[in-house]
Amino acid sequence: MSEAWTHVEIPLSFFENTAPRSTGGTGGFSKANFFQWKIDASSNLQSDFIYVDNIYFSQQTLSSDSFKLNVFNAYPNPAQSSWTIQSANTIIDTVNIYDLTGKLVLTQKEGSATSINLDATSLSQGMYIAKISSGDGVQNIKLSKE
Repeated sequence: MSEAWTHVEIPLSFFENTAPRSTGGTGGFSKANFFQWKIDASSNLQSDFIYVDNIYFSQQTLSSDSFKLNVFNAYPNPAQSSWTIQSANTIIDTVNIYDLTGKLVLTQKEGSATSINLDATSLSQGMYIAKISSGDGVQNIKLSKE
């Protein structure tokens, strides 16, 4: 979806940890040798820009080789009066909106839908964090109000 923040979590344990090519291995990801990350691609994106923000590396372990990816999209973002937060397959229980000082400024409970509309008319212009709670856990996404 264009003009929307997308939250993606991929645990480091998902990547194969093999020896580097210089030592005869297949050149897989190695946390010990990780020092640089580069994005380089040719694509048919509608825009010349891709924004990558808030990259976190963590020590999470999985009970299997697969993981469930929940993607929540917010649009329009930035918004003037309201945001719609949508998930393709996860029921949204609660959305809490925090300003950048950590103050809770808006709460909305849904509990039975994969989409929720948030009225932002009472909020000041600026950046906010939406904490989305679902049966699969909690995820945060950035929201912007014009």
